Amino acid sequence: MFLPKTALYFLAATYGVVSAASITDVCIVGYCTLGSGTSGGKGGETVTVASLTALISAVADNTPRIVVVSGTISGAAKVLVGSNKSIIGRNSGHLVGIGLFLNHSSNVIIRNTIHSKVLSTYEDAITIKYSTNVWIDHVDFSNDRDHDKDYYDGLVDVTRASVSIQNSRLHKHP
Repeated sequence: MFLPKTALYFLAATYGVVSAASITDVCIVGYCTLGSGTSGGKGGETVTVASLTALISAVADNTPRIVVVSGTISGAAKVLVGSNKSIIGRNSGHLVGIGLFLNHSSNVIIRNTIHSKVLSTYEDAITIKYSTNVWIDHVDFSNDRDHDKDYYDGLVDVTRASVSIQNSRLHKHP
């Protein structure tokens, strides 16, 4: 389904982002229920990250892992996210200038995070290609309106993938 930018803004402005979800909430509607469902890093090690280097290391492989983003992590990078991951924000869990890239990934949960100001060089705040059982929940996406349309690429880009995006807000995008 295609919604024009104005419709997306209207939906975000009308519904906003519901207060943060718990780590144990389970997806019950959408593509995240396909097959055995989307459990992310459930059963794996829990790692708290507070730097770009730690984030890259924590999400790179396909080992089940719960990655807790604590505070604000700034940088300029496109971070490849492997399968079987839960990326959960704590204390705002804010990624500034860092694009998450899921390519042929499966069973990934991204929730309670804030993504902003990813330069077009690093694609979108979250780019998802050829991936299945991805659940994006309680996420805030934004850039700013101080630059032209080519300064940032986009907020979320989903291509040939099964993704559920719920309770999230997309705003301040040229």
